[in-house]
Amino acid sequence: MFNTVEEMMNYLHTRESALGMDFGLGRMESILTALGNPERKFRSIHIAGTNGKGSTLNVIKQILIQSGLQTGTFTSPHLERVNERIMINNTQISDKDLLELINNAFPVIEKYGATYFEILTILSFMYFEKRKVDIAVIETGLGGRLDSTNVITPLLSVITSIGLDHTNILGNTLAEIAFEKAGIIKQAVPVISGVRVQEPSSVIAAKAAEQSAQLYRLDHDLTISNYQIQNQTQSFSLTFGDVEFVDLIQPMFGRHQVDNAALGVSAILLLNQQYGYQIDEECIRKGLLASKWNGRFERLSPQIIIDGAHNPAGITVLIKTLKERYPDKNYRFVFTALQDKKFDDMLHLIDEHASALILTQIDIDRASSLDDLLRASKLADKIAFTDWKEAAEYGLNTVKENEILIFTGSLYFVAFVRPYLKRKIIF
Repeated sequence: MFNTVEEMMNYLHTRESALGMDFGLGRMESILTALGNPERKFRSIHIAGTNGKGSTLNVIKQILIQSGLQTGTFTSPHLERVNERIMINNTQISDKDLLELINNAFPVIEKYGATYFEILTILSFMYFEKRKVDIAVIETGLGGRLDSTNVITPLLSVITSIGLDHTNILGNTLAEIAFEKAGIIKQAVPVISGVRVQEPSSVIAAKAAEQSAQLYRLDHDLTISNYQIQNQTQSFSLTFGDVEFVDLIQPMFGRHQVDNAALGVSAILLLNQQYGYQIDEECIRKGLLASKWNGRFERLSPQIIIDGAHNPAGITVLIKTLKERYPDKNYRFVFTALQDKKFDDMLHLIDEHASALILTQIDIDRASSLDDLLRASKLADKIAFTDWKEAAEYGLNTVKENEILIFTGSLYFVAFVRPYLKRKIIF
C-alpha cells in the first residue's frame, strides 16, 4: 500500500527497471477484466502518431471543454508531475485519487505484473469511470497496435503523422511504423489521418478498408487554406465536407500545428456528424484559442524557447518554425536525447543551422552518453557538460543579443529543464 505519490513513483520505476517496455495486450486485458472493465464505461477518442499527438489531443480537449462536456485526457510523458498525465478538463488528478486508485488495483497489478505505462493507463481508465466523464481523449504511448491503450473501442481514431522513431521497436521503414500506428483502427470506427507521405498513407488506407472504417485524409477530405502568420498567433481556413471555417485562430507556432489543429477540429465535426454531438463554431473557435501545449515551441522569454522535438521530423519542423518566427536571429541549441532515438540525424540537422551547440545528458536509464553526442555532431562551436544544469547556466550566460536559445532533443529533457528555467527567469 502506498501513502505518498513519491512511494508510488518509486514502485513504478522499479517496474520500469524490471520489465522495460514489454509490449502486448494480454496483461492489460486480464487486469481490466479483473477490475470490471472500466475502459468500457466511457466514450473515447484514440490518438496515435509519431509527432503531434499531444497538440491534436489538446485541441480536441479544449473544444470539448468549451462545449460543456466533462473531458478526460490521458497523455505522456509528463513534464513536472505524473498527475499531468491524467486530467479531467484542465484539472490534474489529485494525489489522493491517484493513491486510492493504485491501492485498490494493487493486488491485481501485482498478480499480472503490469509495466509502468500499463499501470498509469489502468489508473486513467479507473479514474474516468469513477468520475463518469462524458468523453475521454486517449493518447498512445508508443506505436498503437500493441500499446496498452489499444484496449478501448473509441468513437473515432486519429493518426497524426508517421516518421522514423522508435525504429528498434516499431520498424525501420515508414510502412512498418504505419502498420503499428494503424493498429488502433477498429471495426467500423471512423479514422482521421494527417499522414501525407504515400507509403505510410497506403498502409493506413489498407487497414481502414480491412476494418470497414471510413477514412478521412488531410489534403483530401479535410483541406487547409489561407495560412497566415500573425505576431502572437497564426490563422487558417478549414474545409471538411460541407463545412467551412474561415480564419480560425490558433496560438501555437509552426505550420505543423495548423495540421494538428485541422485534425482536431475535424474530429469534433465527425462527432457532430456521426454521433449527434452539437458542438458549435463558437466552441470550436474558443477551444482553439485555448489550445496551448507546454513544451512545444514554448517561449519562456524573448530569447528562450523549449521544444520537445525528439526525432528528426520534430527537429525539422522546429527549425522551420524558428526560421518563420525568427528569420534574422542565430540559433544556439542546448541538446540531449535518449539513446534509442536517431540523435545522430537530429544533430546533423541542428549542425546545419546552429550558431553554437551545448550538449548535455540527463539522469535516466535510456539517456544517450555525451561521448555519443559529441561524435554525432560535426559543428565546430560546441561544448559539453555532464550536468544539464551547468549546460543550462552556460547557455543562459552566453546567449548573445542576436541569438535565440533553444532547449530541445527530448521531452524528458524538457521535463527537467522547464521548471528550472521558469524559476531562473522569474527570479
